[in-house]
Amino acid sequence: MSKNTQIISELEEAFKEYFKYEKETPSLAGFAEKNQNLLIKCSINTNNLKATWTKRFQRALKDASIVKFEENHNSAEGGAVAEGGAVAEEGAVAEEGEKRKAEEAKEEAEREEEAEREVEVEREVEAGREAEVEREAEGEAEGEAEGEAEGEAEGEAEGEAEGEAKGEEKAEEDMSEATEKPQTTSPTFTTSSNTSTLTSDDKSIIKQRYEALRKNENEMWTLASGRKVEKQIEKFALACNFEHPVHSFIIDPRDKLLKDYFTEDELEEIKTYHVPKLPNMPKHLYDYLNTYKDKHTLDDIFNHNESFKFHPLKNPDEYWIKQTITKALEIEYYDYLGKCNRTEADILRRVWNFVDYCFDESKIAVTFGEKASKAVSSQVNGNRTVAGVNPRKRKEVGTKVDLLFSEMNRELGTGEAGRCDDIGGTKSLEEAGMKLPKTMKGMFMSLLEVQPQCLRELKTYGYIITG
Repeated sequence: MSKNTQIISELEEAFKEYFKYEKETPSLAGFAEKNQNLLIKCSINTNNLKATWTKRFQRALKDASIVKFEENHNSAEGGAVAEGGAVAEEGAVAEEGEKRKAEEAKEEAEREEEAEREVEVEREVEAGREAEVEREAEGEAEGEAEGEAEGEAEGEAEGEAEGEAKGEEKAEEDMSEATEKPQTTSPTFTTSSNTSTLTSDDKSIIKQRYEALRKNENEMWTLASGRKVEKQIEKFALACNFEHPVHSFIIDPRDKLLKDYFTEDELEEIKTYHVPKLPNMPKHLYDYLNTYKDKHTLDDIFNHNESFKFHPLKNPDEYWIKQTITKALEIEYYDYLGKCNRTEADILRRVWNFVDYCFDESKIAVTFGEKASKAVSSQVNGNRTVAGVNPRKRKEVGTKVDLLFSEMNRELGTGEAGRCDDIGGTKSLEEAGMKLPKTMKGMFMSLLEVQPQCLRELKTYGYIITG
């Protein structure tokens, strides 16, 4: 029996006892005065009693009145009433009994409805709590990106200063959490504060990660020059004051900062090592695209495009190309990009949707629009445990990306899209230089857990779309 049900039962019994012996006019105030101990036990004050229990009080009063009527009638009748009068009285009592049964049935239905409403309220409260927890988790994951975007709108210098100030205010709490994070074994690194600034604890963890590599120096990547890649990036990693992909053992040969630690030949060797070979375009597609070569106006392209008929299953590649050209013509005909300042979401939905259509016929599924990566989430929460010596850590949400490529619940690649006026902006630099590579690394490690024998063959893919 729940606490609420027990309280209702005790109060209704108290009502019955009160009406049974109350000789004066019954009232809620009188009931409260004679049952103060019970109300205190049930945590109910007089105001709550009046607001919540009036209906039950009236029902108990009606029940008590009927019982008193029957008792008084039976005692008064004795044997002095004539037989005909007794029969009539019995009929009246029977009618009253039927009426009472009908009222009881109605009241029982009302009680059931009230119980259902109480259950529904409890469900809504629980759902609200769960929603609040989800909002807090998502808020933590989105906080850094939103804060930086707002800071850039107001001025990059002001935004960075404000972010560092918030990081310092939470320094003690963040540092204690940082010492507990499994950064020495995690495939990717994240600073312990809400900013990209490295704390002394962060630098200590980075140093430990590279010291662990030195134990297997024979397995390091040795370049043609004789230098070890891991040793060179260790120098760079320890010299950084802000988070960089090298802290997650990610190398981008195009990164200008690496030129102080590698020669041009060494960077070229890194860039071309085990590069996947992309197949050439099939001749029938090449010939098809060449048919558009002398078409220079929108109408010329439109009429030529409409002259072809392709089946989506028999000729999936040609069908996709034709549909892509059709969508591009619509954007130009309707001046979609010129009507107003379109958002990134608008461009992703109307301009770059041909990336989604490209995979319609394949087994790979494409998800558009700020989708959280489960692979990244599983990596960052891999060492999360129940509470013990330390409290249980809150589950971190995976990185949210614009494009997510997956097959059979295995994430294979990702993509980020931006507007052409954001080229070189903070958002583009962060997505292309930090967010995308770290997401790809998380996906790679997730795939490696399933297929460890394919270490040298596994590839993950990332796309940066701007324009």
